[in-house]
Amino acid sequence: TLLAVVSMGDMYILHLLSVLVAASAGIGIVYLTTQLTYEVTSDELASLAAGLAILSLAGFHYLPSQGFYPKYPSIFFGLLALLLQFRKQSLFSGAAAALSAGFIQHGAVCSVLVLLLALQHGGYERLRSTFAGMVLTTIGVITPIVLFGAGEAMIVETIFAHLIGSEPKGMISILRRLGKGLLLTGYAAIPVILGVYGLVRVGTENLKKNWWV
Repeated sequence: TLLAVVSMGDMYILHLLSVLVAASAGIGIVYLTTQLTYEVTSDELASLAAGLAILSLAGFHYLPSQGFYPKYPSIFFGLLALLLQFRKQSLFSGAAAALSAGFIQHGAVCSVLVLLLALQHGGYERLRSTFAGMVLTTIGVITPIVLFGAGEAMIVETIFAHLIGSEPKGMISILRRLGKGLLLTGYAAIPVILGVYGLVRVGTENLKKNWWV
């Protein structure tokens, strides 16, 4: 909505602004990945490798040129939520997690992660603070939509439309998705394999603390 207002109905300007937002979110994703990795591992080399691993995915570079992609800001705010939780800024972590889920439904996994991290590292007090950040942000986002009379349209477009127009399910659909994923991943499969090795290595060192993540 903000981009539409700023572009004043000019579709070319709207496209340029959309590309700028998506590209900026992409840069932010790489930066937050390095920061989050360092926060968890205290290893500068691991942080550098994590950022470079994202850049190895070809689609990560060209998709922003096509305009606004909600997955980019969703991932950005999801990573920000995790980083803020590790840095004990639970209220803002909850707010960022809510924004992540607001851009695309899959972002809800970040809300679950930050709530569990809050409970694990700070107990019920931090859990309440994180949840408060989520609630306040959700109210702040939804209230203007409802006041402008678009509440019904929002529910239809964000919930019912996805249920009605869901993609095919079943084993064939899953295999097709896996094949498409491998095709899009390409050479990025190499750092993915290294990443899995790293996860197993870290997990076995401190299994009780990190297994669920």
